[in-house]
Amino acid sequence: MSKKDGSVHTNNGSAIKRTHDEQEAERLIAIGLKALGISAVDLPKHPKGSAEKIALASVARQRTSVTNAWLAERSSMGAATRVSRYCGEAARRSDIQKFAKKIEMAIG
Repeated sequence: MSKKDGSVHTNNGSAIKRTHDEQEAERLIAIGLKALGISAVDLPKHPKGSAEKIALASVARQRTSVTNAWLAERSSMGAATRVSRYCGEAARRSDIQKFAKKIEMAIG
């Protein structure tokens, strides 16, 4: 859409935010993997609902606005609907809380 001054207005703010959040989530997951002693290559080998994966997804979800679908794909957690359910479990499970705390401490 052209403005009177000849400049062009683009409505790509949401695309920029999505890209930023995905980059930030990648950074958080990388820090989390290192803190938990898991390689990115080995992450898919862990069960879809493992406490480590849930902790990673929960931290990324709390600190960014990435979608459940993005988290499900990135963390090999199965369907996007599972991510929502798993992250809901995070507050009730001490094993997940322990891993999430470890990740948060590594993030600083």
